[in-house]
Amino acid sequence: MQEKALSTHALSLLNLKRKPFRTAALMAVVAVLAFVLFGGSIMTKSMENGISGLEDRLGADIVVVPEGYDQDFEGVMIQGEPVYFFMEKDILEKVRSCEAVELASPQFYLASLNAECCGSSVPIIGFEPETDFTVQPWITEQYSKGLKYGEIIIGDDISAEADGTILFFDKYYKVAARLERTGSGVDVSCFATMDTIADLYRDAKEKGAYFQEGVTYENSISSIMVKVKEGYTLNQALVQIRKATEGKVEIVQTQSMINSVGGSLSGVVSYLYVVAIVFWILAVVLLTIVFSVTANERKKEFALFRILGATRKRLSNLILTEAFYISLSGGILGIGTAALIVFPFSTYLGDQMGIPYLQPEMSTILIIFVVSLVLSAIVGPLASAYSAHKISQAETYHTMREGE
Repeated sequence: MQEKALSTHALSLLNLKRKPFRTAALMAVVAVLAFVLFGGSIMTKSMENGISGLEDRLGADIVVVPEGYDQDFEGVMIQGEPVYFFMEKDILEKVRSCEAVELASPQFYLASLNAECCGSSVPIIGFEPETDFTVQPWITEQYSKGLKYGEIIIGDDISAEADGTILFFDKYYKVAARLERTGSGVDVSCFATMDTIADLYRDAKEKGAYFQEGVTYENSISSIMVKVKEGYTLNQALVQIRKATEGKVEIVQTQSMINSVGGSLSGVVSYLYVVAIVFWILAVVLLTIVFSVTANERKKEFALFRILGATRKRLSNLILTEAFYISLSGGILGIGTAALIVFPFSTYLGDQMGIPYLQPEMSTILIIFVVSLVLSAIVGPLASAYSAHKISQAETYHTMREGE
């Protein structure tokens, strides 16, 4: 039976199996690099998507909230924190009286009990359908019939009963629709018309929910969403609102809030890019040193290959192929590990960073996967190029005589 000559690929795999510890150590170096590249890129893109989604959902130029509650409003919008705050309802008419205000619509915030629909308290946001311009435009993307009395729209992270209802304050409400994931506080929030909120408010009081002294559903609201009239600047609207309300409120500029969150993201992105570049350079340097030392130890092995008929080019290809297999395997291992952490724990990661977090679409994930794998796979061949060239140029006779 005629024996077949070993191919470069087969010989490379045999050499790697012969030194399992060294192979595993080199793979681990590349795996760390791939982990940083893929995991960092997915997280960065997810945060960018989350901020973009938040900007699309807000819809208002200005939000008027009670004095001292601007941070609480941001908590509701960004992370879905179950807080509620109130101000006198007559402030709404004062805001509407400003010439620079085109639209002004009230919202009323409640919070569910911990042991009801979701295991933890969630925000319940009431809006006025007749004047609303921030909630209904994107609710209609999922539910175009118009929200009725007793119906609730739930965020993507909210659990409903099997029969399509949700429990608040020991009463069941019909779930009209579930919103698409946004990566913001909307995912853990519920929405209802003011008529439904009135019932929820009364039930909350009966269950012992505490409200500020003097707060009633009839005379209180939580926030006012404001759209500035065309021809007026944002500053003009701010000045008019402050004057009309006698400075007794906080005014949140939505774009400034988004820019603030975006500024935090910019710092995180810059850090991740720096870490990725540093890891890539370190991987190249470390692998170059290891491959150089390893190639020096294997000089006689390569000389024997030359005696057996291997060409200089084949020796060079052998080293590059071994390095490629190490990098490719390490890249797959690192990306796989990152995927096992980043995808299942996306909600937790978003909460910990305090930034809206929405995972990218599959097409984007595939692009990031390919780019990360390519960058990881070329590290080995790039690092071993010098060793491959040096070995291919070595003289067989002198190599075999070394050490005699």
